[in-house]
Amino acid sequence: MRKLCILVSAMALMAAPCRVLGQARGLAASADNVDDGIDEWLRMPVRRLHPERAATGQRTKKNNSDKKQYKYNGYRYVPQKSAEQRAADAREKAHLDSLLAIDYTLPDYSSLFPSRLTWKDEPVKESREQLISSFNSTDLDGETRYVPKDVTLGNDTNALFFYFDVKNRRPQSLRLRAQYYADDPLGIEKLKFVIDGFDYYFTPSAVKKGSDAYNRYWENFDICLSSRDKDLVYALAHCSWARVTYIGDRGFNHVKILSKEQIKDFYNTLQLYRVMGGKL
Repeated sequence: MRKLCILVSAMALMAAPCRVLGQARGLAASADNVDDGIDEWLRMPVRRLHPERAATGQRTKKNNSDKKQYKYNGYRYVPQKSAEQRAADAREKAHLDSLLAIDYTLPDYSSLFPSRLTWKDEPVKESREQLISSFNSTDLDGETRYVPKDVTLGNDTNALFFYFDVKNRRPQSLRLRAQYYADDPLGIEKLKFVIDGFDYYFTPSAVKKGSDAYNRYWENFDICLSSRDKDLVYALAHCSWARVTYIGDRGFNHVKILSKEQIKDFYNTLQLYRVMGGKL
């Protein structure tokens, strides 16, 4: 009995290593199977299932289907339009062509703005009798002097006007007289006229100066006008408004806006001078 127990124990000890070896072999086989599965998974093709990629694929298919509505003209696809679309395009093109055919050039408005007045040898509309009623005439040593009624020759008044003398029924030179009378001396060097927005200049050749018993200063000049002054004469006689600046040699100026009556006197004097045969 004792020998039988020893034999069974020995056989059990011999079987244990076999079971361990068998288990090891089983584990190895299973490991090999796993490795083969991984290799097979890696060798499988990658499927692009990203949402954007999928959408792109859908758009590509749609674009390919849309190409059926386009015609290839050699370098790009151009849309195929229906007869209604072509007619609408033709109407729109005709409308644009009509707009482009319109002359958009701005009209010339320069005639509406004042321009610089220059001498014009126009006929005198008024008669001698109509004009002479606005003047005072004075006889001086065989000459007759015509001066507008509302001005006075003298050193104690401010004035600017035309006048002329007639000798042997022939007008002498048309003259421009300026009279300055104020509390301060001016030293007139030249006159700047702004007539309807344009500048005219006049430089007198000689200016008389003095003062009176009231400690007031007077200055005046009396100059014969010539053909070089024709534009200034015409402008003063035909302007809408005018301003004169007496420019002094001491840094002071005297500014005077000419009244409507003064402008009218310039006009009447020039026209009477021409009616009586005077020429610049």
